[in-house]
Amino acid sequence: GALAPVGDLSRAADGARATLTVRDLDLGGESALTAEQVVLELFRGDAGVAIASVALDHPHLRAGPSLRALTARLRALGDTEDSSLEATAADPGDPERPAHVGTLDRRRARTTSDAFLQIIGGTIETGDPAVAVLEDLAVEFARRDEVRLATTGAGRPSNGGSVEWDLVVSPESGSASGSLTATRVPLAALTPFLPELPLHEPENALVSASLVLEAADPTLVDARGSITIDGLGLEHRRIAPHPVRHVGLTLRGRGQWMPADRHLSLGELRVELGAAVATARGTIEWAPDHYLFDLHGSLPTTDCQQAVHAIPTDLLGDLSELELVGTLAGELDVRVDSRDLDASELRISMHDRCTFVRVPVSIDPGRFDGPFMHHVVESDGDEFTMETGPGTDR
Repeated sequence: GALAPVGDLSRAADGARATLTVRDLDLGGESALTAEQVVLELFRGDAGVAIASVALDHPHLRAGPSLRALTARLRALGDTEDSSLEATAADPGDPERPAHVGTLDRRRARTTSDAFLQIIGGTIETGDPAVAVLEDLAVEFARRDEVRLATTGAGRPSNGGSVEWDLVVSPESGSASGSLTATRVPLAALTPFLPELPLHEPENALVSASLVLEAADPTLVDARGSITIDGLGLEHRRIAPHPVRHVGLTLRGRGQWMPADRHLSLGELRVELGAAVATARGTIEWAPDHYLFDLHGSLPTTDCQQAVHAIPTDLLGDLSELELVGTLAGELDVRVDSRDLDASELRISMHDRCTFVRVPVSIDPGRFDGPFMHHVVESDGDEFTMETGPGTDR
């Protein structure tokens, strides 16, 4: 119902082949997806109707709740175990069958990983009124062989950055190889395709990334690269009572991904927050029946002022007025395995050689040198204020 397409429909048939054209497509509530034209190349074989290719001309994706709902429903279709949603198998021996072909079940239409998809002149928009954050998007998907898809693409962020990729993906095994580069891409262009995150004004955050994937076989993927996020904003009551803005973060490293086990092995991950740098290595598993974190983190000898001010100002509050000299270093080891939580381990070792030069009034111990007013909240919720400190009865 909510996802019923709206537009002008025409078709042309030539024997077993047919072309279905939809002009002025409007798909999804609040125009989650519109397109000037969508062309489907269809093929009728012994096994039923198949989609040979899909081409979208100047589609507009609205990055918002409607598009997130649409992508969630498409993912659900791909993950379903309901056989009524499975596509029938086109006969690979049919001489008229196109090289890249997916199947279309008569009971419920869906494309499969065999289908060829092309997007020309795409735009991703966000906000109200809508503002383009990614333009001139050109994307192609094509079947490489029975288990792999090849995808290439490029686009132009509205602020003058760039994005392009050339990947070969194995959807069933979860492996991939190829490369992706992005410069100053608004985070808002990616949010519909990410898990739910407590983001604040994602259109103001910019993402730059460089990623290289090498898969010698479907069971193991070597990954290396970096990702930088500037101007990230977060908003959630468990983080702070107000939005946390202007977060800058860079991750650099390499690792190995074993998709069958959902196992990530980190050779070394370098985390840069402002002028402070920390490193991490270890393993993470997130299997259907358990999770495992076995990580070692290290903060090398760092200037105390740089370490404290690596924390966003919106989290520091009054502490942003701190001035320190000296150095700080530390080590962190954590192991948590859901199969044996009693064996969990946490070890922290700090080498604190920081000296306070200036502190804000709110945490200055000198304010306790004389009488002061103390506000008390009892465990039952009762509140009162009393005078205490040197020279008082309390």
